[in-house]
Amino acid sequence: MKNFVFYILLVRCFIEFGCNNTLQCERHFLPKGYIGDVMIYYDQINGQHETDKSGCAIYNISLGGKCLSGFPFKQGTAIPNVTVKYFEFIDKMRVEQLQEYEPTEYYADSIKNQHKKYVYFIASGYRPPNYYSEYFVDYGINHKKYDNR
Repeated sequence: MKNFVFYILLVRCFIEFGCNNTLQCERHFLPKGYIGDVMIYYDQINGQHETDKSGCAIYNISLGGKCLSGFPFKQGTAIPNVTVKYFEFIDKMRVEQLQEYEPTEYYADSIKNQHKKYVYFIASGYRPPNYYSEYFVDYGINHKKYDNR
C-alpha cells in the first residue's frame, strides 16, 4: 500500500511540475476607431498563428470584431501579471494602447478618463463547438453599462 501511495504522489509531482501552466503573453490589435464586442475563437483550422519577437501571441481583430485564432485556449497562471495588452491602430506607423477597465483606477480621475477607450472583459469559456474569449471596447463615459456585469 505504501508503494501505491508513493507512486501516486510521484505521478502527481510530474504532472504539477512537468506541465507549463503559464499563460502566453498576448497582443490584441483593434481597427482604428473600433467600438463594440470582440470575440476570439480559439483552436480554429487555418486560424491566425502569429507571434511577435517576444513570443507573444498576436490577435488581429477584424472590422467586425472577430478573430479566428489557431492558438489553443489555455487556462493557467498569468506570469508576468500583465499578459494581455490591447492596442488600437491609429495609422500605419502608430498604435495606441488601450487600458483594461479597472473601477478603482478609473474613479481616481473619472473626468480625465471618461473620454478614453477601455476594454471591458465579458467572458471566456466553451460554447460548443468553440473555446472563446469575449470583451467590449467602449469609452469610459459609458462605464455604468459594464460595472454591473
